[in-house]
Amino acid sequence: MSSSWLQALQSRFTQNKRSSLLAVAAVLLVVVVVRWGVYACRERGRTLDQQIELKQLQYDKYSRILRNGKEYVSMTADLKKFQQDLVKTRFVWDETPSLSEARF
Repeated sequence: MSSSWLQALQSRFTQNKRSSLLAVAAVLLVVVVVRWGVYACRERGRTLDQQIELKQLQYDKYSRILRNGKEYVSMTADLKKFQQDLVKTRFVWDETPSLSEARF
């Protein structure tokens, strides 16, 4: 009689143990899936932040170029005028290259 009682107790304990282990495994699975999801979301957020930062730098660069555009245009005009004046004073120019050589 005591052996049947002992066997019943062992069988109940193994069933409870098995159920407990399955419950723990299910909880661990949920924890792993949630952590993976959080990690994926954080990485996606970091990627988006880096893309936003890159776009902001490009925007700042193009804004600076547009803001200084008038200055660049006037500087280019001044440099071209200086180049033309320099060429006129240092070289002999005429309508065609052969006339220039003849004048020289």
